Amino acid sequence: MKNALILCPAIMCLFLLSQCKNTPTAAVTANEGSPSVKVALGTAAADINRFSDVCQNKLQVVPIRAFTIRAKDLLEVLGLPESDTSVCQYKHARAYLGIDANNNFKLYFNPVVGANLANNIGGDDLSLTNANGQLPAEYVLDLNTPCPKVCAGNNIFNLTGSEAHQ
Repeated sequence: MKNALILCPAIMCLFLLSQCKNTPTAAVTANEGSPSVKVALGTAAADINRFSDVCQNKLQVVPIRAFTIRAKDLLEVLGLPESDTSVCQYKHARAYLGIDANNNFKLYFNPVVGANLANNIGGDDLSLTNANGQLPAEYVLDLNTPCPKVCAGNNIFNLTGSEAHQ
């Protein structure tokens, strides 16, 4: 779980690149020859609920289910001027934590409307939609490649043990 949380900023950058367009229904696919990152809402919901169940049953804690992220924060991580948020249709995104049926960590992204983080208003989730009958009709984005499968060459968090060398 620690690795999934550490990679959140990098994954959020990829999400921003796909979301900061005026065509939210455009096909969204991963780069570098990867398959589509579109995940049906039902699949994502099952994985998010599984993560919640694991946290409650194994760790006996109420899990953090999601993070609401401002578009301007994502732009800053990408090195883009904060003023570029004017081209973004959505000013916030939400990243949900999940675990799939094979016990792989997941990080699902969707746009958010009506959020005001300064006033603790979470806004409402939106699902992305495919045009022309493409499936899944409604989806979220799964943009994660967690460490240790793909780790930073210069881990800024100074992990110890085997995590630092993955």
